[in-house]
Amino acid sequence: MGSPHHLGEPVIKRFLRGLILPVTLIATLLLGLFTAMDYFAALEEVERPPERTAEAPSTPAPAPSSQTQTTQPPAETGIARPVNPGLFGQPFTVNPAELERVEPREPISDPLPPPEEPKPLLYRPLALSAGLVSISGRNLALEGIVPTPADRFCPDESGQRWPCGMMARTAFRNFLRGRALACDLDDTNWEGTATANCTRGELDIAAWLVTNGWVDAEPGSAYAELADTAREARIGIHGSDPR
Repeated sequence: MGSPHHLGEPVIKRFLRGLILPVTLIATLLLGLFTAMDYFAALEEVERPPERTAEAPSTPAPAPSSQTQTTQPPAETGIARPVNPGLFGQPFTVNPAELERVEPREPISDPLPPPEEPKPLLYRPLALSAGLVSISGRNLALEGIVPTPADRFCPDESGQRWPCGMMARTAFRNFLRGRALACDLDDTNWEGTATANCTRGELDIAAWLVTNGWVDAEPGSAYAELADTAREARIGIHGSDPR
């Protein structure tokens, strides 16, 4: 073994050099293994919750000083307020006999007027002539106008006569169209011929007849100016045959 190699190098030295690489690898693996074991042991210690001990603390908590202690004020001595279920709110602090009633103040705004009672409705009116209708066999004349008879004839500008009464009744029937009328009647069960102011919806029926020239207004009526305007314009019964 100690004899020189055929190349002049001892065999023992060559053997030792061959052991260096395996020993180095083994040492490296062992070092890595130990390092990994230490890492996982430390990680387990970090993740493990701390154990609670039932031992009392070694030092007791300091007692609060007398300066920080709050003292409640002593209860006030006096007469307690009587509790009466019959009273609402605070009890009287003065003698009720000393109270004085004052007049209420004036209202800030004027009170609203009471609502008007609706006018009675009359259904299925039939125009007998311009300004005169029949309702369930009873006659009703419009107030403030002079009805135009259905058989009246009127002269035109050339002196020719034309049936203005029939034309006025036809125009009045087309205006009514059988719609209900609201009339200011005290009693809807009248006898004979009643006179009232009537509307169809919001439209004054007598004003419509006078404005279109189909009737004359009574002297002193509220429709007198409308009748003068229609007469000056020569419309309706004041003009020529519109046919």
